[in-house]
Amino acid sequence: MFVLGLLSFQFSGCAIDRHAIRQDDQEKAMLQTNATLYWQGRRWSIPSRSIQFYEDPVVRARMEGEIKSSAVRFTEVTISHVQLHPKEQFKVSDWLRTGTVFVRTEGFGNDNLLRVNEIEQKWYRNKDGWWIDAE
Repeated sequence: MFVLGLLSFQFSGCAIDRHAIRQDDQEKAMLQTNATLYWQGRRWSIPSRSIQFYEDPVVRARMEGEIKSSAVRFTEVTISHVQLHPKEQFKVSDWLRTGTVFVRTEGFGNDNLLRVNEIEQKWYRNKDGWWIDAE
């Protein structure tokens, strides 16, 4: 009887672990999708597509102006990696999760020189979805 109880406890532990992994995979996929939409907006100079990922309306308006007046014309944008950070206490109480998106950009400035950059972009999730950390 004890052995059966021990086995059922082990199996329930595995189910919980699989659920946590599945939840992390879904969170990562959602962050990847949002980051892709953001960077497509930057790539094609469509500010309305990009600014929707800034939660604060003041930051959103400022970023819209920056995107419109950007001297860089992106020719390629690739999301190379999405990393979720462990769940923990955050600096802002309503944050549920944080992550980092690693992006490779290629583009031309006013001088017509090709610029290739690797960008680490911080994101956070609250009850309303994933947002870019503008700090």
